[in-house]
Amino acid sequence: MTDLIARLEAATKGGPAFDFHIAEHVGTLDMPVPEVMGALPYSTSIDAGLTLVLEGYAIDAAFCPETGSVVRVYKGPARENTAGEPTGHAKTMALALCIAALRARTPEETA
Repeated sequence: MTDLIARLEAATKGGPAFDFHIAEHVGTLDMPVPEVMGALPYSTSIDAGLTLVLEGYAIDAAFCPETGSVVRVYKGPARENTAGEPTGHAKTMALALCIAALRARTPEETA
């Protein structure tokens, strides 16, 4: 999973190959062949990316044109200080959301 996160962090845009691997990891893949079928557009759609966030978790997000997007996903209600929570940094908000949501799902693998 850390390899998938590293590839998402390095990406300049999302796409079906990322979506397939994300779906495969979280167990939401409906149709395994061909790869681009059966996965929501997690890496290009904020709405689809939000489905990766587990129930009971909150999101903190920011975008800067110069540095890209930062998203934090954490358990519990929204709060002001989210430092230290699972974080995603990426060129797009959808990619950053995917990264943070994947990290929040498996913190022991990506700490």
